[in-house]
Amino acid sequence: MADVELHQLRYFVTVAERRHFTRAARDLRIAQPSVSRAIRVLEEELGTPLFHRMKGNVALTAAGEVLLPWARRVLADVDGASLEVPELHRPVVGPDESPPPGRVDRDRELLALAFEPELLAAGRQVPDADRPVAARGDE
Repeated sequence: MADVELHQLRYFVTVAERRHFTRAARDLRIAQPSVSRAIRVLEEELGTPLFHRMKGNVALTAAGEVLLPWARRVLADVDGASLEVPELHRPVVGPDESPPPGRVDRDRELLALAFEPELLAAGRQVPDADRPVAARGDE
């Protein structure tokens, strides 16, 4: 399975939204060759082109169209987790206090989903998509 990194997904989403590597690089505040290289590595890891490259702009391939909503969800989940996880580390006031019911399970599911690399494979069907996601080792 591909080792997709978060920065690759951020670059991919930005290029897809701007439809241009140079504009995406400017908005990301990084050099354009770095964006191009990250996208090329992502395409190699996934085994398929994500963009049709044309003079002056780009368009998503079918694989890119499949990956885009997944990439957006993963990034939103990671951003949400980064806001909520520090909250879990607050000291508990009393010895009998615990997180609200469902809180730990929801956070574990969120983190499992956000970091599950298999979900990033373009075109792959997710088995039992309506079933709650279990953290590895909990199945």
